[in-house]
Amino acid sequence: MQEQGQYTNIDKAGFSIFDRTQMLKILTAYVDSVDKSEINNILFDYYHNLRDLDNKINSYKELPLEKWYWHSWIGFYSELQKHLGGNWNYVANASEGFLGFWWYWNSSEYKGNYFEFYLQLEEGEMVFKLYCKKPETRYEIRDYYRSKLYTKAKEKSEYLFINLVV
Repeated sequence: MQEQGQYTNIDKAGFSIFDRTQMLKILTAYVDSVDKSEINNILFDYYHNLRDLDNKINSYKELPLEKWYWHSWIGFYSELQKHLGGNWNYVANASEGFLGFWWYWNSSEYKGNYFEFYLQLEEGEMVFKLYCKKPETRYEIRDYYRSKLYTKAKEKSEYLFINLVV
């Protein structure tokens, strides 16, 4: 069972989601109720693999942030999504890529120039993303918001790092 950040196409197609936790409940009931000498080895192996995956995905609850790995981020993003909405997925780039979580899509104007923005977590880094339709306005809008965000970040925490990407 693969974790996903979005299930809209499944819902639109009229299907229901049957997730890892639901399957684990059924398999746990089976494993706990069957005599060990009569247990189906294939189901037993599947149960153990699924339970191991579940433990990895929930590792974010126990591990310190600096020890999080791929599955920890998946678990954290899935939980965060329940509270903030948004979406998460793998983002490919030249430096090996990362798991990203993005939310709070919005738009605004600055000095009459329209732009869109959203927030993104790139594993350990918070990024404020801007999209300007007019390329010649990008840097002015970016610089304006960068100064506001950096000032606010410094007030809130010396550990908070915000990157502004246009």
